[in-house]
Amino acid sequence: MEQVSAKELKNRLGRYLRLVREGKTLVITDRGRPVARLVPEKPELEARLEAMAVLGIIERAKGPLPPRKPMARARKSVAEIVIQNRE
Repeated sequence: MEQVSAKELKNRLGRYLRLVREGKTLVITDRGRPVARLVPEKPELEARLEAMAVLGIIERAKGPLPPRKPMARARKSVAEIVIQNRE
């Protein structure tokens, strides 16, 4: 994380916005004390998924999911099919 003073940020805003677009996070200081953080914007879905992962609600996949065999249509109830797939 890079630190930048509020005055420096004001004078060279374009440069620092370019750094944020590249994925860097900036800590903005006022008289040497951190007062704000400038972080790259994430798509709404991605931000929500990341927040849920941090809270432990979900676990993010490490890679692509394996292909699944399609289920044939049958005259079974959904509950019977779920039980069958759990075995």
